[in-house]
Amino acid sequence: MSTALVTGATGFIGRHLCERLLTEGWTVTAVARTPAGLGDLQDRLSRIIPHDLAISRLTPEDLAGVVVVFHCAANVNTWDSLAAYHTINVAALPPLLEAMAAMPMPPRLVHLSTVDVYGFPLTPCDESAPIGGAGFGYGDSKALGEAVVIREAQRLGLINFVVPAAQLQAETAKLVARLAAGPTRAYGLIKQLVDASPGNSMEAQGRLEAESYGKAAMTEDLVEGIRAFLGKRPARFAGQ
Repeated sequence: MSTALVTGATGFIGRHLCERLLTEGWTVTAVARTPAGLGDLQDRLSRIIPHDLAISRLTPEDLAGVVVVFHCAANVNTWDSLAAYHTINVAALPPLLEAMAAMPMPPRLVHLSTVDVYGFPLTPCDESAPIGGAGFGYGDSKALGEAVVIREAQRLGLINFVVPAAQLQAETAKLVARLAAGPTRAYGLIKQLVDASPGNSMEAQGRLEAESYGKAAMTEDLVEGIRAFLGKRPARFAGQ
């Protein structure tokens, strides 16, 4: 059973998301400034963390066992100061990402934004439209928050790169083609090692790594890699 952590759990989206996750069989940890606002959900949640992101940060201990963080917390007031918007919608993001990056197996992050990052367009727009809050404090802060998430996630090694939604399929196809042309058996062994690492001791992981190295050393792709290196040419792996 997978565990999710939901920030802003007493908000409109956060509360409904908790209900949906529980219905689908997830174990849910809720983060809320006022847990009483969770109402009857309190008895169904595995854990409740009373927390104000404007005052303090979540820790790796708070994220223990979590596989997905749904970051719904935000200052959504229609009229507020720029500083108040910035505190929650921008400044609270790097500490959250740092706590995630400190985990042995960092959870995924689903960061909720808003259509207000597009300001007030005169015509309907989609995700290919330029982002800009048009001087509206909430929209501007959420647009800056998106940029901060991308920058900090890349800096911390949580992601490799980001592409616009309109280019996702094309970029994914390029990545799939590159992986398929590589030493796929070695890739599979590496993935198995990564998946096994959280539950293994150092000694057990070392033995598994040695076994995997032995298996990779017996592949035709290893021979091809050596030949390509010595011949100073691109390798032609066959997954054998």
